[in-house]
Amino acid sequence: MGKNYSGTGMDTHVIGRWKIPGFREPESPKIGRIVVLRLSNASEGNANGIGLADFTTVKLVKSIDWDSTLTNIRTTGFWPRAFCPPFPGSDRDAIALALESLRLPPRTQISAARIRNTLQLDELWLSQSALTQKMQFK
Repeated sequence: MGKNYSGTGMDTHVIGRWKIPGFREPESPKIGRIVVLRLSNASEGNANGIGLADFTTVKLVKSIDWDSTLTNIRTTGFWPRAFCPPFPGSDRDAIALALESLRLPPRTQISAARIRNTLQLDELWLSQSALTQKMQFK
């Protein structure tokens, strides 16, 4: 995530989340969990939008400049977007916890995607289940 990709760190249209009190969340896309692994260097520590994620990493949290982030949040007034999600440790730990939190039955095929950021969607990784689904974005 990063300010150089979106003013909120992640494009809210791509992730399907607003987190604006009093507004309904978008109908699509329906994303169960979002794990954010890195904060771009160009953000200079401004992690506005971290609250749009469900999980992150210790590495990302250590890179946050809270003065910069809170100044940005004061300007927008969208405080829930600054709430820090759980950060269990490594990338693997964060992803594992996100999957566990879904509480899916054993052997459930997960539809998952990995994107570099919400601005550059020309390359993404999809699980086999996600690849075979008819994914529609409005």
